[in-house]
Amino acid sequence: LETKHGSISGAAGYGAVYMTALDGLPLSESGAVLLGLVGRCNNTGARIERSTEPRGIHPAVWRVADPGRAPILMERVAATFTLPAKRADGWNITPLDARGRPVGAAAPIASMDGKLSLPLDNRSHRAPLMLLRRENP
Repeated sequence: LETKHGSISGAAGYGAVYMTALDGLPLSESGAVLLGLVGRCNNTGARIERSTEPRGIHPAVWRVADPGRAPILMERVAATFTLPAKRADGWNITPLDARGRPVGAAAPIASMDGKLSLPLDNRSHRAPLMLLRRENP
């Protein structure tokens, strides 16, 4: 997916990959962007199986045979997010949990050739969301 405001490429995995400007500006001008890498989630040990009970016109019905227990495991999703950047300095990225709470410290990043290009993976960052913020706009 590529637009004049940014692009998402190399998406891998089964889930959702997205960019959202949090300040109402186009992505290319925004100082706060939420990046999402959300995969399928299950409790540890969860088991879903096909039910043998017929249900009207539906040929296959699935049921939760065992809900499992914590921790919740999310399948891997990865992608490269690219945004135009007028300034190369002052950018930070913070991993967030599903409720938007930081799960690690903000890490500085720098743009190259007028672009921010971020290869991200929810497994390596152990988070489904990333907050990309320019500190001094």
